[in-house]
This record gives sequence, structure tokens and C-alpha cells, in this order.
Amino acid sequence: MATAKPGAENNSTVEKISCTLRQFASQYPFENLDVVTQNTMPITETFLFQKFSQYRGGLCYELNPYLYLQLKEEGYNVKLVSGTISNGNHWALDGTHVLILLDLGDSLWLVDAGFGNQLALSPIQIDGMAVSSAAGSFRARRLQTPKGTHVLEMKSEEHWIIKYAFSLKELPWKKLTDIKEQITFHEKSPFNSSPLIAQCFSDQTLSVTDKQMRVRFSKTGRQKLVKFNDPTEFMKEVKTLFSNSIFEKTSEYMKKAEKHG
Repeated sequence: MATAKPGAENNSTVEKISCTLRQFASQYPFENLDVVTQNTMPITETFLFQKFSQYRGGLCYELNPYLYLQLKEEGYNVKLVSGTISNGNHWALDGTHVLILLDLGDSLWLVDAGFGNQLALSPIQIDGMAVSSAAGSFRARRLQTPKGTHVLEMKSEEHWIIKYAFSLKELPWKKLTDIKEQITFHEKSPFNSSPLIAQCFSDQTLSVTDKQMRVRFSKTGRQKLVKFNDPTEFMKEVKTLFSNSIFEKTSEYMKKAEKHG
């Protein structure tokens, strides 16, 4: 793997975007509440601005397009592409992960704010050096796979594991709504059966479902696992940890779930 370092100008750009990614991740969690409540509104710029102005979060097809719009507005050369998640021995739904590619002229970088709580919180240079965050160590490189020409890998003990594959072809904006529909209704979608709210901070990662909360502290590697005995405990944690709009949307889901048994 290459170990080339970006030049001074690119270093400055990477640090600016890293700062943006850290702020973005602290404000907007990865959450599937629109999916489990079957919100079918199309992904438009207006929809994203309205949703994120309420300090909601979203899935990759919302988080990364919203960040893409911000980066594009600031003058960066960015584009959206799609990828396919690898679940060890099999691939997930084809092309349903959305990510950003940043072109700095002499180098290409992966930017991802929508991969659960497994976030690098920094651009990752393709065929460049690995980067680390509270979630772990990441690298991006060219590798031909059945699902694309490039991969994002995450280190597990001493091994690098493919987390998703992608190609460099730009994703048309209209495809975002198609991806949303697949994630919302496809029988093999991993996000349409129960609520998930996850976040990556500078010193810890957090994951909350209706069954449990898991916190991992990066400095010590220690994990805190809290099992919920009933929905009240789950809702109490959501109210404590997240925005009012997320709490309200979670309440909507819980009422529907209770009604349908």
C-alpha cells in the first residue's frame, strides 16, 4: 500500500474537511427512523435541508448527500458515488451505500459521514495512508471486486477487512430516492425492522436500539452495554441523548409498533 503524504495545501484542505466531519458527526446521528416509520418522501435538497434543520439524522443516502451539498457550496470538487456493503461472506443490497469522492487534483479521497458509527472522521486518500478515529483504523484502495473497483477497509486486530466496495462513476441524484425505497421496503434490508440510532464522537462510539445501548470508549477499549427491560427505558435514553425531533420520531415509531402488536 502506498504511503504518499499529501502536500501542504492538500493537508490544509484535509484538516478543514476533517473538522467539518467531526462537527457533522456530533450533530447528525446515523438513524433509520424514517425507514421504520416508512417515510416515502423523495430525497430532494429541500427535503434534506428541512430534515437536518431539525437536528434529525439519517442514513447514508441522506447524510452524505447533505454533506456533499455543503462541500460543493464551499467550492470543493466532490461527487456522490454508490457502493455495496460487505457482510463478511456475502454482499448486502447492491449499490445501496452512498459516499462522497473528493478530488484534490493530484489525489482522490473518500469522504463518508454515513457509515453508522464506523466513521473515520477524516477524508481517506485512496491508495494513501490509513487514518484512525474512535471507531478504528481505515484505509481506501484500488481493488477489483464483483461490486466495484475500489474498497474501504477497516482493521480488525491484525487484518484488514473489506467494509464496502465502490466504483468511481458519479451517482445521479434521482437514484437516491430509489435507494431509499429499497432500504425501506426490501425484505433483505438491514434497516427496516427496528430502530437504530448510532453516532461516532472523537473519544467514543454509540449505538442505541430498542433492545440495548452500547458505548465503546476509544482510549481504553472498554465497552458499556445497557440492556433495556422495557420500551420506557429505551425512550428515556433517546430523550437524554438525542434531539427533540429524534425523540418525537422515535415516539411515533413506538406508538405504531405497539398498535400493530
